[in-house]
Amino acid sequence: MSSNLAAPTKLLTLLRIFILASFAVLGGCGDCDATIQSAKSPNGKYVASVDIINNCGGATVVPYTNVAIDGIPDPLNDYGNVWRVRGIRPVSVRWLSDNELLVEPSVGPTDYIAKERKELGPIAIRFVGSDKR
Repeated sequence: MSSNLAAPTKLLTLLRIFILASFAVLGGCGDCDATIQSAKSPNGKYVASVDIINNCGGATVVPYTNVAIDGIPDPLNDYGNVWRVRGIRPVSVRWLSDNELLVEPSVGPTDYIAKERKELGPIAIRFVGSDKR
């Protein structure tokens, strides 16, 4: 995954994912979803977030890693979700401009990508760093 993020930031993100995955598997039903990272657009109008969605299913439900953008009405009524992969995977988001979001997932050729939108309203979404691209 090519990124301008410093190595400590990547390590911290991976550590957060590991801890949340442990709670998701061992913790049963508590706070079922968790935000790993969020980034405000340069103009402050939008917020992109990376979330782990567990749906309180415990061992019976596979969690998803999800990227969403808040602050835009979604014509698909999908809560601004723009990218989702089955399982817990490292992903980072950063804004390239007021209207362009960069999503850097770390997924391999066998990972199931359940959603990948190239735009949401006025926002263009670019993806880099995945083995599937």
